[in-house]
Amino acid sequence: MIVDDHVRAFIAVELPDEVKDALSKVEARIARRVSAALGADAADKAIKWVDPRGVHVTMKFLGAVPASRLSLIERSLYRAVGNVQQLHIEVADLGAFPNPRRPRVLWVGLRGDLEELEKLHSLVDAEMARLGFPAEARPFSPHITLARLRETASPEERQKIGEVLEADSGPVPVPVHVGAISLMRSELSRAGARYTRLAHFPLATE
Repeated sequence: MIVDDHVRAFIAVELPDEVKDALSKVEARIARRVSAALGADAADKAIKWVDPRGVHVTMKFLGAVPASRLSLIERSLYRAVGNVQQLHIEVADLGAFPNPRRPRVLWVGLRGDLEELEKLHSLVDAEMARLGFPAEARPFSPHITLARLRETASPEERQKIGEVLEADSGPVPVPVHVGAISLMRSELSRAGARYTRLAHFPLATE
């Protein structure tokens, strides 16, 4: 969303439709079980699900960026990823932050070339730090967010949701070829966030 010529921007790995379809099925299954455990009304008040059509792996959130700086960010990202080899990951287990006993965020993890993915994240983070964006203080934890629990969710509701999560088999593994990262725009509205690709940055090929 452009406000006073600012863009709410982030850097991410975009995911193919096969992954979004798999996550949609997982979300629907867990949502049904949460509704059965809490009751439909209580479940709606306790948890907010992410639209699977917009899922991605966030590499760096930039926040509100002056539109005039986007070209500089793009040049820096080309420089950051130019020598990084393409890699492969796949969706893996379910989990929760900070843990399933008192969840705040439900997520799907990743496996595969995670060392290479972490290297890519470090290069992006360092390049953005040179432009004045604060470096990440927390370790990189690659994941895909499925849902966020609302502040009004009680400890008992959180525990029941965590139990549902732990009992689920998780998504069917779907391989993902990571051949690029993207600079994305996030536009917020009452209907939810809408994401648009601003630029695409291919990784190196052998």
